[in-house]
Amino acid sequence: MCNELSPGTWPPRTITADGLIAHADKTCVALHVVAWFATSVNWAVSWWRYGPAPSGPLYYAAMKFIGRLDILVCGNAQELAIKVGHTASARLSADLGASFTVAFSCLILLAGTLQWFLLGRFVQWVAAA
Repeated sequence: MCNELSPGTWPPRTITADGLIAHADKTCVALHVVAWFATSVNWAVSWWRYGPAPSGPLYYAAMKFIGRLDILVCGNAQELAIKVGHTASARLSADLGASFTVAFSCLILLAGTLQWFLLGRFVQWVAAA
């Protein structure tokens, strides 16, 4: 008797287009964070296998993936990450490749999340018009 569902609890919710559009910004941000996390795990495995310098097929495949996902901000994030990486490696005596990888990872998380949030808001705006 404990496993029976009370009336009205199944299905818990139905997914509608209106519901997706109403939460488009949150959905886009959540999916971007999941994709960024997968990319970061890939970078961590690459770091463990090949060292902290940005090299190896795992690193470049992950970078291409996140770059295609965040196509509007990837170039700017990469240029800024190079500048931040050079500054951080000079001031902290850290490896340049490691500084670049960490800086790019943080910048692409922030810029890409902002990109996808604004895209979700744009979808909501278009749907409301």
